[in-house]
Amino acid sequence: MKKIIIAMSLSVLLAAGTSCKKKNSQGISYIKTKSGIEMAYLPGGEFMMGEPGKEHKVVLSPFYIDKYEVTQEMFKKLELPNPSHFKGDKNPVEMVAWVNAAVYCNERSLEEGLNRCYNEDTWECNFEANGYRLPTEAEWEYAVKAGTKTKYYFGAEEKNLK
Repeated sequence: MKKIIIAMSLSVLLAAGTSCKKKNSQGISYIKTKSGIEMAYLPGGEFMMGEPGKEHKVVLSPFYIDKYEVTQEMFKKLELPNPSHFKGDKNPVEMVAWVNAAVYCNERSLEEGLNRCYNEDTWECNFEANGYRLPTEAEWEYAVKAGTKTKYYFGAEEKNLK
């Protein structure tokens, strides 16, 4: 079963197949979820995670991640409170607590007829559920590096972080 991740100022993962895949000119596959959110397929694989000198090899299964950050409009659609300082429907959700991000994952899962990943009494994640969840640190770093071998997807120079 393939995993799916959603990116946002909070990021989410899904463990279910969804609608049809499309490929762009770079060969990256995309899907559109039942709620109309675009996700990119990451093939999984191995990469070196961590700071230079403290790196370790991580192997990941394939997964999907949201193509865009989760917007305040998406929070509003699910009738969730907007924690953002910089208001605007098209703006990404920011200043969000982890618990609120997990609630978003559960609500999005329910909206699409999927099983919730988070137990809202204990906040434990059921990684076998077919709903959305937040990515692990390794999944997030793998997605952000975009297949590169450098510290950042654009190279190793911190001065280019702007």
